[in-house]
Amino acid sequence: MKLAIDIGFSSVKVVTDGISFKFPTLISGYTKPSVDLGYGREKTFTYEGRDYLVGDEAKNGTDVMYSFEIDFLIDYAPLFIAKAVEIAESKGAGNILEIALGLPIEYYKDNKERLWQTAKSFIINDRQYRFYEKVKKDGSLLYPVYPQGIGILSDYIEQAGVTVKDDGSGFVLDIGFNTVLVVAFENYGATKAGHKQYTQLGISKASRKLEDYLINTYGIDDRTQIELLQILTNKTFKHYGKKIDVSDKVNAIMLDYIDGILLRVQTDYDRRFGSSDKLIIGGGGAYYVKNDIYKKYPDLAVFMENPEFSNARGFYHL
Repeated sequence: MKLAIDIGFSSVKVVTDGISFKFPTLISGYTKPSVDLGYGREKTFTYEGRDYLVGDEAKNGTDVMYSFEIDFLIDYAPLFIAKAVEIAESKGAGNILEIALGLPIEYYKDNKERLWQTAKSFIINDRQYRFYEKVKKDGSLLYPVYPQGIGILSDYIEQAGVTVKDDGSGFVLDIGFNTVLVVAFENYGATKAGHKQYTQLGISKASRKLEDYLINTYGIDDRTQIELLQILTNKTFKHYGKKIDVSDKVNAIMLDYIDGILLRVQTDYDRRFGSSDKLIIGGGGAYYVKNDIYKKYPDLAVFMENPEFSNARGFYHL
């Protein structure tokens, strides 16, 4: 069985046949306490001589680790993969022999082999994880590591029933937590040029503006990124038991954020954007911009269903 795993800066998205789930891209070191406060019931992962909590369980740790750096995602990929395999197996997945992974476009060329060398074989909790790699006709290895954004295009092709020979040009907009990726395509095939990565333009840019507002207005400076994203979604938060509505501020932040993204794309791609057939939008940040982009481009924008899983679904079919 094949498992597609999209390790992002905020969450790990996982897809296999009939199964999809996600968990936070968090790890924390684990030391068994002298007095059991409940952590002993959490599943730990022993990797290279150290015990870790991974995903949701890592929130209970005392030294929670997350990062916006690509080295973090690659170095700790085995922990996230082992966690994904464990959850998939608990949901009824069979023997997982293949995995498919992704990297942001900017990091893809220089890091795809490194990620695969880290991920293809490792030991966690005395279990040997080993995944197949394919060999091309010329004898070279085919790494099952793909550029993010390409996964969304693959997912659209699968869902819409089109082929790379059908007429259609435009862009994929992959709105992640830390980055926004743009992939240009002609006749539903990715072009060799015209791909861009806008680092620090992901949905975290909007959450940082919200964080500044909460600090300046309410003196709140202890909300995590996950909590800030929840406020962006719900447009409310609780402060000492009082429910506070911040709809107007969130709406203003999101409109400014969307205008910033689209201005960058329009500026960088000039007339190609205006003459496009489709703007295919996926990634976890798509939830936050959907309504406003539809209003702005009702005949152009196409949002993938469950967009945070779109890259993983596309990797699964590649």
